[in-house]
Amino acid sequence: MPRSPLHALIWSSEQQLYELHTQNQLTRRFQPAEEAAWLAWLGEASSFAFHSPVGSLNVYREQRPRGGAYWYAYHTEEGRTRKRYLGHTETLRLSRLEETARSLSHGQRPATTTEQGMRLLVSRLTPPRLPNALVERERLLLALT
Repeated sequence: MPRSPLHALIWSSEQQLYELHTQNQLTRRFQPAEEAAWLAWLGEASSFAFHSPVGSLNVYREQRPRGGAYWYAYHTEEGRTRKRYLGHTETLRLSRLEETARSLSHGQRPATTTEQGMRLLVSRLTPPRLPNALVERERLLLALT
C-alpha cells in the first residue's frame, strides 16, 4: 500500500462543506455541489485522506501497467485493510467517496463465535459438490442394486 497522504479532505459541520488541508494548513474549501473545482484539484493530486461524518478513507491514484490511472480507497479497521475501486478522475464525486466510506466503515462486522461455529458445522455436514462431468458406472450401479 502507498505511503500516507499529504492532503486531508475533512468535513466541516460548522461550514457544511469539505475543507482541504495540506500539511495541516487549510488550503481550499469544496461545496458538495461544486464539482468543477473538485475535479480540477483531483486531477493534480495523487493521494489524500478523506474524513466524512460517516467514515474515513485513504484514497490513492494508482497507475496500471496497461495504462490509465484509477482511484482506490483503503480503510483499515482492527488490523484489517479493505480496498475499494473508485474509478477514473472524471467520475470520482464527493458523494461516491461518502458512499464508499459508509460501506467500508459499517459494512462488515466480525462474526461471533457462534456464527463461526455454525459455518464450520455446515461446511462439515454438507456433502461435496458433484463435478460437472459425471462418469456413469453402469456395471457398478447394477452390482449395487
